Formats: sequence, C-alpha cells, structure tokens
Amino acid sequence: MLILVGDDEQEYGEIIEELLRSQSHRVVLAASPESFRRFLQRSEVDLVVMSSAFAGESLPAAIWDIRRTQSAHIVVTFEERSPVEVADCLAAGADDCVRKPFHPSEFAARMEAIARRSPHPVEEAEPPAVEESATWTRSGSLRFDETTLRVRWAGADLACSKTEYEILRALAETHGRVLTHAYLNRRVWGYSSLSDATLLKGHISSIRAKLRSAGITQPLIRTVNGVGYGLAHVAEDLVPSR
Repeated sequence: MLILVGDDEQEYGEIIEELLRSQSHRVVLAASPESFRRFLQRSEVDLVVMSSAFAGESLPAAIWDIRRTQSAHIVVTFEERSPVEVADCLAAGADDCVRKPFHPSEFAARMEAIARRSPHPVEEAEPPAVEESATWTRSGSLRFDETTLRVRWAGADLACSKTEYEILRALAETHGRVLTHAYLNRRVWGYSSLSDATLLKGHISSIRAKLRSAGITQPLIRTVNGVGYGLAHVAEDLVPSR
C-alpha cells in the first residue's frame, strides 16, 4: 500500500513510518500540514495516517474532505479526545482512532488489519543494483561498502536495505557480543525511548532470509530473548555452500 503519514510530533511520525515500512508498505512522511494536503491533492493513496493537529480546526471536516477525493483508509492519532469526538471521527469516515502514547506492536497490528481489508496488493520495492566502490571494509566474511551501503558475504551480494545495512554493520562491529534492543533502536533510528524488539524483528527476519539465499546454512544471527541480538560467527572459514 501507498501510505501518507502526517504527525506534528516528529518522533511519532518516524516511528509510524518505520513500522509501516517494516510491513513492506511504501510510506510518505509529510513534513508539514501544507505538504500533507498538497500530496493528497496530487496523488492517490491507499491509507492516510494523520494526527489531529494535521487536520486543522475540525477533524471530522478534514476526514470528509479526504473522503471526497480519496478512497483511502483513514487512521487518526490523537492525545486528548472525548468519546463523543472519537465517535464523530468514525462517523465522518475514519477507519480507526489511535490514542497516544501507543505501543508499537499494537499500532503495527492495527495497520496490518487495515491492510488485510485493502484490495490493493502489497508492493515490494526492488533492491537497487549493486555498485562497486573502493570503500569496502571487512569483518570476517562480511564486507560493507560505506558509500553505496551494500553488504556482501564471501562475494555474494545480500541486497540489504539501508536499515538492514545499519543493523548488520552494528552486529559485525561488536564481534559476536549481544546488542540490546534499546541499543540497536538508538543506533539505527535514534530512538532513545524504545527498548523492545518491535521495529527490529521484521528487519532481522529479512536479513536472515537474505543470508540463507546467499547460501549460508548456519544460523548467523542469534537471538537472546528479551535482551537483543548478536552475530554467532563471522570467521573467514564460514563460507556459503554452493
């Protein structure tokens, strides 16, 4: 799905963006209410996630306006709303109203439920082409290109996303030590208040799948439940089986 996100609190907007991207959705994060409205005028989207502050003075009226021009699902995030105000938003056409602060796992589950109701298939972006560079650094059989953000294992390109690159690079730098969820959330996204694995799980799963596709039969990334992740081994002799 193509999803437009508008939130007056930058940290919430970035958390929502990352959660939706981890579910393989295409996400546009609006920088201001003006850019939010301009995007809606120019483009057709599948889902709109907006904070009440991005709607202007009348939230139900803003929902009606979106409904007149878009067939998108609408989710509203807010901090203080009475039950009557929430009912007005739902009556105006909102699919869901989510109160802040919300837990990332619950929010992700709500968005997944909406995605299941959408007739639009999930679109996955194709990984960019491999580019050669002279800026490769090495950690065991893993090689990292700091310019193009590519990762290779014994010559096999893993086609990692930027986020996956950052996670794998952090794990490789610590030579097998377990990194906590809080540390990785802060290192990769800069979130100082997020200490669980919600954002990480999807990316770790994707990295593992790409390592398997490269021919690595051993479980390279180990999970310490409730704590974090570490690399089991990055030795030179651990090469892909062909």
